Amino acid sequence: MSLFARASFVLTGMLALSACESRGDERPDVSSLYEVSTQGSSERVKAGAKGKLVIEIRTRPGAHVSAEAPVKVELKGNHLALDKEKLTGADSLAKAEPGKEGVNPRFEVPFAAQSAGKGGVEGEATFFVCTEKGTQVCLRQKKTISVPVEVN
Repeated sequence: MSLFARASFVLTGMLALSACESRGDERPDVSSLYEVSTQGSSERVKAGAKGKLVIEIRTRPGAHVSAEAPVKVELKGNHLALDKEKLTGADSLAKAEPGKEGVNPRFEVPFAAQSAGKGGVEGEATFFVCTEKGTQVCLRQKKTISVPVEVN
């Protein structure tokens, strides 16, 4: 994305929020318009074996994850060596479809189980969820990710 396009997106978001504030409107709560799922992640792995972490941001009707705004996921493994600890939208397996405003990002991160014990992955996902009805706004969201993995 060009610097001009990125600046235009940020300015548009600031103007939308400013319009809400100037009318006395409250910023909408978009937390009910999506969920962060780790379904499909490995739950049990033998020491020395490989597993997989799956993270998907699923939106509900009336919302989408912005394809223009940054998506960032930071991860840390306990008893696990992650192939990658910092992810961006470019790492998503899901790509935007023509004619759609957004995409449901999906990440798959392989990991190696290092030593026996209760392990897992902790992290945080930062992304923007946009409303599609009424006054359209895109709001920054932060979600904690916690996936337990038993290493035996």
